[in-house]
Amino acid sequence: MPLFKIPIGDWSGDGHNECEWYIYQSNKTIEEIREAFFASRDKVPAELQPENICCDYLDHQVSSELFRRLCELYPDLAEDYDIMDMDEEPVEIDADDMVRITIGFIRLSLPDWDVQEVATTSMLPFCGFDGQQRHISHIGYGCF
Repeated sequence: MPLFKIPIGDWSGDGHNECEWYIYQSNKTIEEIREAFFASRDKVPAELQPENICCDYLDHQVSSELFRRLCELYPDLAEDYDIMDMDEEPVEIDADDMVRITIGFIRLSLPDWDVQEVATTSMLPFCGFDGQQRHISHIGYGCF
């Protein structure tokens, strides 16, 4: 199954440079997934599309009404929330919520999409020292 990444945040690094990367494996190619993303734009209003939710710096809340609409459209989003018991306060959206919204959005045009998150892998460098007082420093720091 092909692997692909979904970045949530400033993936290009030209703004605040904060980004969470979610790695998935899928029964579809990246081209099929991208086509489904584009096709889904024609299926829902702009305010329910991932690119238009929390899209500005420090814009991490949506109205409770918008959040309810998002949960109705993207059922995986509602798993961690009791939308029937929500008050009228704005709802904070985090990166995990945004990736659920994005996957739900793509599924609108790719209903047979089998997508599974891949467990996070370890990174070669690490902070501090290991048990033998060894350390791996920055690799290629000057490249950027």
